[in-house]
Order: sequence, then C-alpha cells, then structure tokens
Amino acid sequence: MPNHCFNQVTIQSTQKDIEKIMEHLRGSESMFDFNSLVPMPETMKDIQAVHFGEKQYFYSLSKWRKNLNGTKDIYLNFPDKEWITKNAVDDFTLRRLTMDYGTAYWYDWSCSNWGTKWNAYDVEYSVGPIPNATAIEDGRQITYKLTTAWAEPKPVIQALMRYLSQPGFDHYLEMRWRFKDEQENYDGEISNKDDEPL
Repeated sequence: MPNHCFNQVTIQSTQKDIEKIMEHLRGSESMFDFNSLVPMPETMKDIQAVHFGEKQYFYSLSKWRKNLNGTKDIYLNFPDKEWITKNAVDDFTLRRLTMDYGTAYWYDWSCSNWGTKWNAYDVEYSVGPIPNATAIEDGRQITYKLTTAWAEPKPVIQALMRYLSQPGFDHYLEMRWRFKDEQENYDGEISNKDDEPL
C-alpha cells in the first residue's frame, strides 16, 4: 500500500478549449488518464516480474491468464516457480524491450515516464465558469482532483503543459497544478504562467 500524493489540476480557457482538453484526457477507466499524455507501450502492460531468491524473472500476464483457462480467479492466483521458470520471457526479448523502452518491466517504465507507479486514481472533476473576471471570452474552468502513488506525476504534468502550449488553444489559457504528499506534508504549486520549469 503506497503513501498517497494528492494532486489538483485547474485549467482555465474558453469553453471550446475545455471540451477539447477533457476529451483528450479522458481514458477508458478515468477522466484523467496518464496514457492520453504519456502512453504506456502495450507490450509493457503485459510484462510482470517476480523474484525467486536472488533471481528476477519476467513473465507474460496474458500467457498466465490463458494458462488458468478460467479455472481459477486471475486476481487471487499467481504463478509458481515451476511455471515461471518454464515460461519466463526470454533474454533476447528482455534486451529488445530494454533497448526500445529503457526497461522490460511496467513498474520501472511507470516510475521513469509518469513519476509514479500507477495511473491516476480516485479522480474527481468539476467544470464551471471561471470564478473571477477574466480576459477569456466565455471562460470555463475545469478542476481535476486525482491521487497518485508515492509521488507527484511530474513527467505527466510536463506533457500536459506541452499539450496545452500547442497552437490552437486560447492565448489566455492558464493551468495550475498543486500537489501535497500526506507523509512529508510537502505542498507545491506550478502554473504554465511561471517562468521556472518543472
């Protein structure tokens, strides 16, 4: 069970921009899906790792599920050492994945590319008018509240800032991101109007 990091992303722009942004960030399971900004390679989603003694083995989750053939609950049953050693991902494939993606394991990929091990969870959002007077005609504001494991998702926020800086969005568009770690009680904020990079 991880410590949680609480994040709040607020974006102000025109109604047209807000609708476009919401559609871009929406995933199949969440209204703020990291894959919409930094997509995890499909191959990475299937690779699992387990340690037996000092050795780490990698295996295909889909191959393990196929092996169960519906006879056991896939979430309550894990492969044993015999199955793992017999069905482990070969060294050539592991090297190829490492060359292509920097790692062969979803966990390491997530930490490197999202800054946290899991996608956003406990996502809430609200849309409404911008609370104060603004230069944005027909302005709207969307606020996402999302939780991440262990740390704030800096690479994802950087990708969001790059996405929002593309031509086609309103000149006055503004994004603010706040995060708070429950363990260290650290609180930070960044805006796309700030001069300092992440």
